[in-house]
Amino acid sequence: MERQTPGATPLAQPLDLARLWNATDADVAARLHPLYTPALARLPDGAQVFRGLPFALGRRAAGRRWLLADRDIEVALPGGAASQGSHLVIAHFSDSWRNAAGEREPGTPVGWVLPTGEPLAAYELLFANGSVRTVTVRRRFEIADGIIGWGFLPFAAVGHRMDEPVDWRGPHPRLDAGTYAPAGQAGPLTMLPGGWGPSQVGVADFVPAPDNAITYWLHAIPLAAGAQPVALRIRPLGDGRPGTDVVIAGITLFRGTDSPLRLEPRRQLLVMGAGAVGLPGVDLGVAIRALAPERQPAGGIIGWGLPRMTAQRAPGSPVVVDLAAAPDAVLTLGEWRLPMAELHHARISPDGRTTIVPLPAPAIRVDVRISADGEPTPARVRFVAADGRYLPPMGHRDEINPGLVEENGADLLLGGDSFAYVPGDFAIDLPPGAVDVEVVKGFDHVPVRRQLE
Repeated sequence: MERQTPGATPLAQPLDLARLWNATDADVAARLHPLYTPALARLPDGAQVFRGLPFALGRRAAGRRWLLADRDIEVALPGGAASQGSHLVIAHFSDSWRNAAGEREPGTPVGWVLPTGEPLAAYELLFANGSVRTVTVRRRFEIADGIIGWGFLPFAAVGHRMDEPVDWRGPHPRLDAGTYAPAGQAGPLTMLPGGWGPSQVGVADFVPAPDNAITYWLHAIPLAAGAQPVALRIRPLGDGRPGTDVVIAGITLFRGTDSPLRLEPRRQLLVMGAGAVGLPGVDLGVAIRALAPERQPAGGIIGWGLPRMTAQRAPGSPVVVDLAAAPDAVLTLGEWRLPMAELHHARISPDGRTTIVPLPAPAIRVDVRISADGEPTPARVRFVAADGRYLPPMGHRDEINPGLVEENGADLLLGGDSFAYVPGDFAIDLPPGAVDVEVVKGFDHVPVRRQLE
């Protein structure tokens, strides 16, 4: 399904740092580990949008385009009521740790983000009354090395490239070359190219990258309401030691109710109407997928499944959209922009062509026992919500791969209906309201169809 591309959130204002840039690519390369040199030129520059946030990065053609924190640097913050922000978001990265000779110790290749928690810089918020609030920027917390391996993501920052949903059905692109770790370092540093296998999890990640690309790490500093800082002072804490340099690419001021980098748990929306064309866009978040609701099990032979619908989905027919978004995100569908914070009940687009209904989360844990002849027994089951969502038992998939020898779970796609094979006792998460259930066990037990409330 075609994905709509949202613009940047209107709640963020990128800071113009043009007068403060103090380093060119060559200047930064001279300070960092040699592996960073070819990756610097590939980093995005100019006006960019990362995770829905606009940034005014330095331009490569202009020469100086970095804030290299090798001395105290003070950044003036915009004033006035229109600039009152809730978070200051920094796009930055650090060098990989090195010893006094500028070398990595044996057994610690570039990509291993060590030592965890090492203080690298202090970001001081300066207030008009003379007070100062200091944020200590620690390795693998508020910042991470620009080049990292598997298992070394930071705890209080996220990469500028957001993970992307992929369709496990394909098409799967031709494989490019991957990155292979040196002898003795397999695993955390090995990056295989994308293909059929990784696509089965339905998501493509970009850290680590197969070409040793540098990642900008985004860290959001909360600002207290009514106490807006007038400047940000950046102080290095590494005393010039190799491997402690911090490089800042951009800063943006966000005005919202929560961190723009914190996505709430996945939620589902029923989208229907003539204007429901393409997967919605989300500025501070991601629309994951759109599935047609499965038909209700009423009618037909119990447990046999209804015929699979092979025709292309008609425009405007209902779809269930999965998405994850920050509290201040805005949903975009065609020309309709709808704040997620206002989506507590069914909403109709201004032109009357599209309806969006928020669906209740399957958050009620239910323990189920299937008995035959007085004893718990395995069976094949199907749970369907009143809105058409298939509800898998715990540990089962809600979207089943019908490919030959491609579905390795205890699940079955029979006709157009999804089923799960379960033991006699199992757990399932259900939404409030009516849920239709089918239970089938072999040829010597009568199939059951019931509706639970």
